[in-house]
Amino acid sequence: MSVDLGSIIRTHGPAFLKKHQESLGYQQKRALNAIAKCRTGELGQSVYQCHKCHRKHVTNGSCSNRHCPLCQGHKTVGWVKAQQLKRLPVEYYFVTFTIPSELRQIIKRLGSKAYRLMFQASSEVIKEIMSNPKNLGVTCVGFTSLLHTWGSQLQDNPHIHIILPGGGLTEDDKWKSFPKGFAFHASKASKLWQGKLLKGLEDLVGREKMPKNIFEKEPIVNLKSAGDGRNIVKYLSRYVFKTGISNQRIISLENGEVTFKYKKVVKGKRVDDVMTLSADKFILRFVSHILPKGLVRVRHYGFNHSNSKIDLDVLKLKIMDFDDQLLWHIKEAKLDEKEDIKIIRPICPQCKIEMDLIDVIRETVKKFNMTG
Repeated sequence: MSVDLGSIIRTHGPAFLKKHQESLGYQQKRALNAIAKCRTGELGQSVYQCHKCHRKHVTNGSCSNRHCPLCQGHKTVGWVKAQQLKRLPVEYYFVTFTIPSELRQIIKRLGSKAYRLMFQASSEVIKEIMSNPKNLGVTCVGFTSLLHTWGSQLQDNPHIHIILPGGGLTEDDKWKSFPKGFAFHASKASKLWQGKLLKGLEDLVGREKMPKNIFEKEPIVNLKSAGDGRNIVKYLSRYVFKTGISNQRIISLENGEVTFKYKKVVKGKRVDDVMTLSADKFILRFVSHILPKGLVRVRHYGFNHSNSKIDLDVLKLKIMDFDDQLLWHIKEAKLDEKEDIKIIRPICPQCKIEMDLIDVIRETVKKFNMTG
């Protein structure tokens, strides 16, 4: 019998809710409730039929919750395509802003306030480093930030990932790329990140509640080349519309315990391993990463923002200096906008043609409810 996150919640969710009722927020209960119902038929069904052989096929409704590992695959594909459209013909960098483990409990307790602070502080670091005349000296940059709150064991590990193109616009509106082998200095970025993060947290909770000697621990900023940016966009896309763990990583649910795969680092290399947790602890770790309502996981800055007045197509021409890369780049990035909203219909196994939607059965009687 296959096991996934939904089946774990359906089996152990009621006991989990009874035990943690007072500590769970509405959004956490709502997400668990949605995931438990997803693809079970309880959220309605769509009935398809082949117009040649009249064979019928029924698909169960999905929950569309942003934390569900089964849902929003079409949104992930659309997001990747949208980011590829923004991609400039320059070298990209993958920047990660981490925090000391001693701060994780404070971050968790503050929730959305701390996450917004992490977004703000990390974006300010990027802007300040790149605008410094001693580094690059540009006045306009564009990048995308993504909040990631978990480690591979579902433990708390809040950090910010940034997809950064290697350059920016100068005051006279000219593109200035990172020189070969140049990146903004990670050591300086770490110092700035430390100062902004700790000052912001101190303002929120007070210096007396900050961990002892925390000002001596330097948060890490890691930066590495990401080539043309294509692969790092695909890598990060798995975190945009899903949370914590994919169903492919869950191995078994036996005797009230969940076994799942995770990655660990051994001698500098990431290797596969397995972990077993009680179902209660597994669900508790999962719900700790369910975001508060209204908090977005991805933010765009500068010329990557949707409200930017800078035309990215014009910027690409400026960077390429109108050379013969132009037609190739535009052709590669061109999208059929209808493709993102295309409805994928099941294929008849006998006739090998798309089946027609003939009926939609609305949501059935609720059998599982964790929203209280």
